Amino acid sequence: SYGFKKAFQHFVRDVRAGEDVTIIGYNTKYFINDLPLRRFFSELDKGLAQKKVKARLLVEKSLFPTFKKDRRNIPIYDMRSMPSKYFGPFAIDTTPREVLITIVADVPIAISIKHPIIVDSFRKNFEYLWKDAKEV
Repeated sequence: SYGFKKAFQHFVRDVRAGEDVTIIGYNTKYFINDLPLRRFFSELDKGLAQKKVKARLLVEKSLFPTFKKDRRNIPIYDMRSMPSKYFGPFAIDTTPREVLITIVADVPIAISIKHPIIVDSFRKNFEYLWKDAKEV
């Protein structure tokens, strides 16, 4: 759990002011009942807000109320939904220079990739999904 959280802290630390962050979120069953994880992410989002980062998030529609409640004073997100079959125990966060793939499991895993070709590929994939996602 320590390395998992540390990876997110480094990810947020390395985001540059004004950058665009994209996120494909966790499945509802891996997120909604985990209050410590939700609090951890909300605290990280305060750091993104201080940097005036804009984030686009793809999540299951059922997560919108919980997500908005957790972040009522952190207005950095533009959210869209997709069918639940697109989500699992993993999330994919990107900046223009990094992809952070995280998996929620008994032993959480975080994989950071900073290779420009890989980052660009994940960001293009997000854009494709974003176009088909439903607006809130």
